Amino acid sequence: MTFLEKGNEEFFKKKFKEALYFYKLAINENPALQDILKFNVGLAIEELANRTEPHLNYTKHSDDSGEEKFSEFDTVIAFDFTDCNIKNIVLDLIHEEERKKNSWTLIQVNPTKINARLKFSKKISTQSIKHNQSLSFYGEKLKCHKVYYIENGISEIYSKHTPKISAKELDLIVSSRPNEFRLSSEKLLASLSSAFEFKTKRVLYFSPSVIPPEVRKDSVDFLFEDIISLNMSELDSTELRVSPSISIIMPCIDKELGYKTAAILSSRAGTRGTVIIAIDDVRGGFMTTLNSVATKCDSRFPGRDWLKIALERIEREGAGLLAFNDGKWFGRIASFGMVRKTWVRKFYENAILNPYYKAHKADNEITLLAKLDNRFVYEPNSTLIEVDYRKDAGGSNPEDDKRFQERFNNQLTQFFPKDRIESFRKEYKVKKV
Repeated sequence: MTFLEKGNEEFFKKKFKEALYFYKLAINENPALQDILKFNVGLAIEELANRTEPHLNYTKHSDDSGEEKFSEFDTVIAFDFTDCNIKNIVLDLIHEEERKKNSWTLIQVNPTKINARLKFSKKISTQSIKHNQSLSFYGEKLKCHKVYYIENGISEIYSKHTPKISAKELDLIVSSRPNEFRLSSEKLLASLSSAFEFKTKRVLYFSPSVIPPEVRKDSVDFLFEDIISLNMSELDSTELRVSPSISIIMPCIDKELGYKTAAILSSRAGTRGTVIIAIDDVRGGFMTTLNSVATKCDSRFPGRDWLKIALERIEREGAGLLAFNDGKWFGRIASFGMVRKTWVRKFYENAILNPYYKAHKADNEITLLAKLDNRFVYEPNSTLIEVDYRKDAGGSNPEDDKRFQERFNNQLTQFFPKDRIESFRKEYKVKKV
């Protein structure tokens, strides 16, 4: 019996943990199975997250000499499990550790009167199950290369409520904005030294937006940029420090207007991400600019919490493409969209939009693909409206119209059955040839 067959057998028995184990082995043998098994794997992870508390990792154990040993990891991420405001920071760090293929574990640092396991973030729990990771609690001994401690306003750390940790490096990540940061970083580091053993330490700000006004930004370090201004002529030589969970790419040719738009996008996002102002100084065009910047990322006028609402919806639905409410198309075309890179890769490899088009119709095609694939969602409560007073006087590019017609009539059958494609002909106003 193959690993795939064993996984399917356990899946139908509703033994989801065992199914995930065999599916992982099957995918390691044949990476092409990853997309095929996406539904089963996602459902298994969701079922495990719903039915179980986070798995505890009690690691005290002894060898034959009776000497107590340490569990070893590359990275330990320490934070308040009950604080939903920092869950995206944790998810970003997990994403980065998985990308580097590091071993990691999570430990709780939270008020003692609250049972952290009862308030533990479902999203973080899902990631722990997905990557077969346990949570470490007090009473354990851990060794690691680096420990991240995510500050969230807790005024003092009590060593008796945390595992004993011996680390080479400690990174204190400041996530609170200056008016919410209760302690100086020096006092917090002193408190951490009573709980953790570490040889070197540094303070990392989550992003420039949480750096106190009295601190020079060029004198401190941070994980991710809130806003990046990038000339396309300098793309190859520029290192982008973006949030690994989400990036907003904004191609533009007007630098001043680009800054104003990026500022309102960032301030109204409702969650943390990186806005990249991609200044097309080489005049490569919208599609080329977007795809070039997206390849380098490991991750309009907005309504309040536009990004937070959209991010929660696309994750809840498991969608590949989310269409924002643009005040015009209302989901028929994702003129403003959020794309899951792992989904779109099966159509365009490393591109986000089809580079075959010059200026228009790429949004029609990606929307159509998502609908054909049942991976499309429209979120009317997440608003992004383009401010262009000449918009209704314009039209699409005739050359791109012909290209979309050709793709619809002749090329999309490599992905989907012809009769299913045909059912969208009227909606997208495509003439038969």
